[in-house]
Amino acid sequence: MTGSGRDEGVDVARGLAVVTMISTHAYDGWVLDDARASAGYQLTRLLGVLPLPTFLGLAGLGLALRRAGRHAADPDHTLREGLRAGLRVLLAGYAVSAGLALIDGGVDLRTVLRSDVLHAIGLSTMGLALLLRALHHVRAPAVVGLSLAGLVLATTPAATRFGRSLVGVPAALASPFVEVPGLTKMPVWPLCAFVLLGAFAWPPLVRASDRTRRRVLACATLAAVGLASMTAAWVASVSGPFDRTHPAIVGNGLDLAARATATLACALVCTPHLPATVRAEFARLGRHSLLAYAVHLPFAYGRIVRPLRHALSMGEATAAFILLLVGVSVVVRVRERLARR
Repeated sequence: MTGSGRDEGVDVARGLAVVTMISTHAYDGWVLDDARASAGYQLTRLLGVLPLPTFLGLAGLGLALRRAGRHAADPDHTLREGLRAGLRVLLAGYAVSAGLALIDGGVDLRTVLRSDVLHAIGLSTMGLALLLRALHHVRAPAVVGLSLAGLVLATTPAATRFGRSLVGVPAALASPFVEVPGLTKMPVWPLCAFVLLGAFAWPPLVRASDRTRRRVLACATLAAVGLASMTAAWVASVSGPFDRTHPAIVGNGLDLAARATATLACALVCTPHLPATVRAEFARLGRHSLLAYAVHLPFAYGRIVRPLRHALSMGEATAAFILLLVGVSVVVRVRERLARR
């Protein structure tokens, strides 16, 4: 553990998720349609599935580690801290939506109220805080948490069909929690399953030996490959579009959970061996992931970069991505220095 009480590997994992998040959005926004069949672009799509489950899992892990820290004997403190942290992320989600709307030329209420990944993280963190408080005296809370994660994944198709059946005010009220067309593609259900995974399955990995972490990395990687192949075969055998109403979405959710676990294990294994400057830069991005999220989005999809939309070759997009990543890093450094004053 670092002096701040945080495992630096966790911050590096979050920083890795930040970098892959920026690359995913940047290449998606900028690359020419004709270049999207290239191996390079397909690699960005492969990496592009990592940020979402990793960020969600790390949100759960962060609260679980705080619960096991200095205030382990005070479950009410963990509850208050989790509710505050979740509310902060939720409000940041609405602020980012409003800011993007203003940058793009005007506030559209439907756009501002649309739920995205920050809303899912915030609401899931608040729900997890309540769950941890309720499980304070339970002998095996991990069993309960992972069972809930499995239940979420197993009932995803039914929850999605329910959300799509709603209209009017009920649809607006339910949109942060289940998928409602036009209002959310990042609902709490089923994304909270990854938060539960991070809270109940990942803390032992953070505390584990390097040898155990390497084994988990190997097993999670093999599991992801196997689950991806199984899901692809499942999709091919069942008619209909592949979305959250498709039964194979359960296999996809397990696949993403394995990939996120491999990402964390990789960061924990590699962090001690990284050059100090590289390690510090990834950790800094990880500590300021909310700021990085807000800063980079307008440059990937906003009106200010409209001339770049689907207009760059892979080489040009790579150069632009590096510039964007450097710009985000500069903003993060400035923010950190200002906070120290």
